Amino acid sequence: MESIAERVSQAAIAIARDEYPLLDGVAAPPHPLPEIPADALVVPAHRTGWVQQFPLRAAAGCLPPGSTAIRHVVAGGHVAVGAPLATVWPAPARPAEVIRALQDRCDLGSTRTMQDDVGFGVTQMVDIAARALSPAINDPYTAQEIIVRQTPLLQELVTRDLTLRPVTVEGRTVHPAPGWDAHRFLDLAIGSLRWHAREQPWVLITLIEQLGDLRAVAVDPAPVELEATILLDELHRLAPADAERVRAAARAVGWAA
Repeated sequence: MESIAERVSQAAIAIARDEYPLLDGVAAPPHPLPEIPADALVVPAHRTGWVQQFPLRAAAGCLPPGSTAIRHVVAGGHVAVGAPLATVWPAPARPAEVIRALQDRCDLGSTRTMQDDVGFGVTQMVDIAARALSPAINDPYTAQEIIVRQTPLLQELVTRDLTLRPVTVEGRTVHPAPGWDAHRFLDLAIGSLRWHAREQPWVLITLIEQLGDLRAVAVDPAPVELEATILLDELHRLAPADAERVRAAARAVGWAA
């Protein structure tokens, strides 16, 4: 399991480095989405499935000159047939061609994959750790190993600009719908395991130490601090002596506990 987690972590790190630029300060706020005209062309999903890839630059290349579009889906999302993939305006003279071209650029599959989908990497690692913590398996050591191997990926994410921004290609602009931010990544990675480990003090200690490592490199520590606050606020579930062990570990890495 640990070797699988290591491979998943490294693959997700590679995607993060390719998709998200490093921050040199607090990220600029996301670009507001433009208002969609009433006569805009809606591009429907041609099948039900997981969005595996739908690059903004490739989408822009499908548009007539001077067009604006909003991409409504992100890699890792699940869409039903007929759901909107994108909206384009002004309405093109040959709408069927534009619809077909954009549908061709949106890869929909029956399974979720790692293509452009860092969140799936996090999900896979959380699933391994959660299964290890299930009553049927009860293997907290494996869960701790997964948390440790997940830390480099989360460190990448808290040092990068995760905000999706518009892409313009030769006068054709595609605006992305909001994607994942640091709060969402950390809630998935840490929030899920915090619940599964609610009666496992040594796993909670590993999580609080992980959060200390993340705070040390995060450009914006607020999402990290929120997860630590929630974890420490929930220690009443433990026996008093175990709760104190976790608080002592928290104080050792600089958290007020």
